[in-house]
Amino acid sequence: MKALLTLITTLIASSFIVYGSVQTVEKQGTLLTLMFGIVAITYGLLVFTTLISILISNKPMKTNSSGIAGVVFILAYLLVALDANILSGPEVWGLVFAVVSIAINWLCLRTLQKIKQAKQTNA
Repeated sequence: MKALLTLITTLIASSFIVYGSVQTVEKQGTLLTLMFGIVAITYGLLVFTTLISILISNKPMKTNSSGIAGVVFILAYLLVALDANILSGPEVWGLVFAVVSIAINWLCLRTLQKIKQAKQTNA
């Protein structure tokens, strides 16, 4: 169970880092697109940091930082999507995919934290 949750979290965080990297190196990107790419990369790195902290550290951790970063990512996505004052079909599906991915990531991190706390309590 722990390995599956770690794999899911790693894959989602990696996809955000790759997506953000693509946004930052886009040749015709605006400053807003560059900012969005940096937010996506930051979210992915923060999730990796939280995951590593949960797996290695013996101290209880809070997973709120990844949830807050996820909300910031969604707000940045909406800001970039609304720069043309409309939301098209692909942008709506992208938003739905981002929200679902962030929610799954947050739930996986929370579950990993609870597993670790239960293991520490029983030890």
